[in-house]
Amino acid sequence: MPEIFGYSLTKAEIRIMNYLYRVRGAKVEQIVRGLNLFPTPTSSQNTHKFLRTLRIKKLITNFDLPSTHEKLYYLSSEGYYIAKLHKFNTTRKPIKGSGFHNDIGDFAYGQYLPPKVYISHFLMHVNFDLIIRDLDKRNRWKFTLKKGRTSFRRITNIRATNSKRKNSYTNPRRMANIRTCLTKSKLNRLSSELLKTTNVIKYRDNMHSERKLEIKIKGNTHPFYFRPDGEVLINDRQYFIEYDLSTERRKALIEKFKGYKRYFDLLKLEKKPLPKTILFITDDFTQRYGMQIRWGTISSAFYEVLKDYALEVNLAYKLMREVKAYLQHEISFPPELHLPIIKKVYDRCITNKQTILGNSTGTLGHLLYSFTRAEDSQLPDYKHPLYLHVKVEGCETMGWIIAHQIKKQFEDEKTIKKGTLYKFKEIIPVFSFLSAIPEQVGVPILEPFKEYYESGYIFNLTKQVIQGEQITLPDKRSVDIY
Repeated sequence: MPEIFGYSLTKAEIRIMNYLYRVRGAKVEQIVRGLNLFPTPTSSQNTHKFLRTLRIKKLITNFDLPSTHEKLYYLSSEGYYIAKLHKFNTTRKPIKGSGFHNDIGDFAYGQYLPPKVYISHFLMHVNFDLIIRDLDKRNRWKFTLKKGRTSFRRITNIRATNSKRKNSYTNPRRMANIRTCLTKSKLNRLSSELLKTTNVIKYRDNMHSERKLEIKIKGNTHPFYFRPDGEVLINDRQYFIEYDLSTERRKALIEKFKGYKRYFDLLKLEKKPLPKTILFITDDFTQRYGMQIRWGTISSAFYEVLKDYALEVNLAYKLMREVKAYLQHEISFPPELHLPIIKKVYDRCITNKQTILGNSTGTLGHLLYSFTRAEDSQLPDYKHPLYLHVKVEGCETMGWIIAHQIKKQFEDEKTIKKGTLYKFKEIIPVFSFLSAIPEQVGVPILEPFKEYYESGYIFNLTKQVIQGEQITLPDKRSVDIY
């Protein structure tokens, strides 16, 4: 048993302390997942045993979570000091870290403690961190070994199975293939390559993502702190994270988005890139008690404050259990791959009244759009409707706002009779999706062109069919106006 700074600690206890140092606090279930253990009763019992030992040594402490029989475990002041010494091997202060992939900075213990008042909000951060860890491991292996037929975990399991069957009869040919694929030197080389790969997805919490800005107001410089709940980088594309428990009313959301606007104004002034998405994450409670209403409230507040940036920054709203699939899609299908996927489906699909053949494309913000027209080319353009195809998944804003922007351009060209769009009879939006049907956004976005949106269609790329129902706008009374 190694001795660290006067404490005799097992490897399991060190791993628990390192994990708690990184996430600041966690439940037993989260600790089990954070240590890459299988979530079984045995692993939970063993984790409880190690936690009990660490409590006796006064290196960790806990408190009861409200309305449950569970506890939140976190490092004591002495445990935090030991974990910090073990990580940095120095007592120098301050040590500033980026927050990404275990590059954690040094904070005062009072600032480091998990917040008891906003504990539900904090637990969402821990669950999201576990999702990022899982995605990071999966995609680091995928991107490094593009031709690999199995994952690292699969390899180790095969080796274990092979050793168990030494004395039993197996197919010699199959065993030879396993030995060829899983030599010790090759396994060591692959594992070392895995550890050297660049992270495809990175995450840091609000303690590291905070930014201090200097803003001039009436000639005077004022400090301003921009502090999202988290920040994710996917191949250098930036996503800001907000955890939503449906407790903030519209006025509070507007103040939150005003903070984003100040930060975006500064980025624009300094000619720096804007983030790709602001991702709001909620829990199942919100789904049971009106997720669509909440989405209308958040999106309308977003559009009211960030209208000027809505074509460049997407707003998305997801349940925690949907986030993993959403982020994996963002990793596997970056924006530049959206249009080829849509066009490939359109080229094979004939709808009720028109042949879908993309003949014009363009870009607004991060998303791509295309125009199509009816098959009968003998009719003049002014008798044709023009179909606008935009991809939008579930609760997102950018696809709707692209359609909104192009409709405004169409109306402007009609007025001055100049351009390309005005030659057509009308524009009909077609919203395409792969996994989640587009949800209507807040009334302020859709209301100016009510008839335009209600004439649109929703196209299922997976089934390659137009949805039977047309778009219906949300009711004003269902949106929080306070």
